[in-house]
Amino acid sequence: MSFDLNGSDSSQHHDDGYNQGYNNYTTASHNLERSLSSHSNSMKATPSSLGWAPESELLRLYKFIVPKGKEPYLELLQGYQICFNVPQRVYLDPPSNPEKGVYPCQFPSGCPGKQFRRPADLERHYRHVHADADQKGSFPCDYKPCTRSKGPFTRKDHYRDHLKDFHKEDIGTAKQPKNAKDPKAIQALQQTWLEERQIDPRWWRCRRCLQRVYVDTHSYKCITCNEECAQERIEAREQKKHGMGKERMSFSEKNLPMTYAAQCTSCNGSMWITDSDSVFAEGNSVPCPICLPSGEIVYEDAEWDGDRFGTSYEAGY
Repeated sequence: MSFDLNGSDSSQHHDDGYNQGYNNYTTASHNLERSLSSHSNSMKATPSSLGWAPESELLRLYKFIVPKGKEPYLELLQGYQICFNVPQRVYLDPPSNPEKGVYPCQFPSGCPGKQFRRPADLERHYRHVHADADQKGSFPCDYKPCTRSKGPFTRKDHYRDHLKDFHKEDIGTAKQPKNAKDPKAIQALQQTWLEERQIDPRWWRCRRCLQRVYVDTHSYKCITCNEECAQERIEAREQKKHGMGKERMSFSEKNLPMTYAAQCTSCNGSMWITDSDSVFAEGNSVPCPICLPSGEIVYEDAEWDGDRFGTSYEAGY
């Protein structure tokens, strides 16, 4: 009587069944893990879904990221451990009962009730109020003597206004009064504004990127953004250049017999004098009116006494 009954085959069938069951288990486990991971990714974590209290201390563990044109989020700082209520990324809660054309600030700390009329304004608010300094724009004034060359603007539109209103550049148009309808009055206001502009025929400023474009190098087209200089601005510079050439020739002819004349007693030959009554800072030098005609004065070389826009100018957002 034999008890073998093909025992080796039975053992083989048992092993095959175990291996198959184990493989099915591991495959199912892997699929479940992948499904849970996909589910967790589709379910965006927000402060309310994580049970964070208002003004939660957990906010200190995150950096607020505001990508341009995309949804802002909180990113966990390096060195902190991910856990059930501290995920890698946390998105802002959507507004409750949103109104059409109203975009409220949803940052979990800082300014409850703040609302904006455009998504771009809300994004700018997030970037300049709640985000870290490395995400804010930096627009230093390129007039080196100006104090804003070392204290840059964080908004391009503020820098543009500074160039137009403080340095009197020909960017944009004159500010029109409300409900202005008389074409002649508007034209007269624009003409007065143009006459006040400080135009340097050597360069013009691109109204889009606010970079200087030097005429001798790149003519009247910005190589950064392909913006072309407006025709009236080109004509103003060509007229200025032509007028300065005539004035320089006239000045040279008048002073030709004085080649060996005595040195100027006002500036002692330096072409600069001290003028404490000028619009510049007290004790600074200004061009000598005898040796240097007004047409040759380069205004960007003068020392400005600060920006008349205070720090409160940028507190709008």
